[in-house]
Amino acid sequence: MSHRLPALAALTGDQSFVTEGAKTFARRSELMARGLAKIPELQFTPPDGAFYAFIGVGNLIGRKTPDGTVLADDTAIAAYLLNEFGLSSVPGAAFGSPSFIRLSIAASDAELESACERLAKLVASLSK
Repeated sequence: MSHRLPALAALTGDQSFVTEGAKTFARRSELMARGLAKIPELQFTPPDGAFYAFIGVGNLIGRKTPDGTVLADDTAIAAYLLNEFGLSSVPGAAFGSPSFIRLSIAASDAELESACERLAKLVASLSK
């Protein structure tokens, strides 16, 4: 019987954290939108209630890294982003959306600003 008490408390207790959490993630989404808007090669539509952002990287496919490696798809872009810029993402192909990458926005404002800076550095590092 006591195993039901936490669930009951979650449903009937103070719900203010839900409103605050929604505000926090809306702010983070806006922060990402502002940062990514400065990188015209990327496409971004702010998430509607999700904890992640899908970022269009289709304009980067086929570009070359400084060592001449061609970024053939979103998986290659995600790998390059991780290996060279220390930013973890998931290729959109894993979600049926090739030419996108997925980033979590469940991070601090400073971490999200840093993510946008690293994405800008990624784009700047590529040649056509």
